[in-house]
Amino acid sequence: AGARQVMKWLLGPAAPDPEVETMTHLMVGAAMEAALVCATADDPQQAARELSSALGRMLRGLAGGARA
Repeated sequence: AGARQVMKWLLGPAAPDPEVETMTHLMVGAAMEAALVCATADDPQQAARELSSALGRMLRGLAGGARA
């Protein structure tokens, strides 16, 4: 429920529920893939920093695009 609420906020109140659901699944999938990459990386801390930065850019892009 928390991820869906975040996505609803990012996309804005006018976003239709099916779009919110789809984008939530994609966001959770990206976070899970990032965790797998970190778990198998030679340098997990570096991988976590890089992936955290990339995920942050992705979410900021969603927020900016939805609110533009």
